[in-house]
Amino acid sequence: MKFVKQVFLFGAAAMSQDVCQDHCVNTPTCLNEEHQHGSYCKSWQNPPVCFGLYWIDSSRTQMCFEPAEDGACGEAIPVEC
Repeated sequence: MKFVKQVFLFGAAAMSQDVCQDHCVNTPTCLNEEHQHGSYCKSWQNPPVCFGLYWIDSSRTQMCFEPAEDGACGEAIPVEC
């Protein structure tokens, strides 16, 4: 019973990481020929957030990736995973 719980938690963590990378692929500054950064879920934070991904606006319709933006991407609204 304990083993099944651990496998489930591992699967949930892996799924969260895929969500961040999916967002990255759809964010031009996150995954482009020059940078090729990628993103992952910082599952140890509360709430868990995607590395480098932030919402540009409060309506949460567009994302940006901070290491590629050189400070131009505001870090006020991190993307949760």
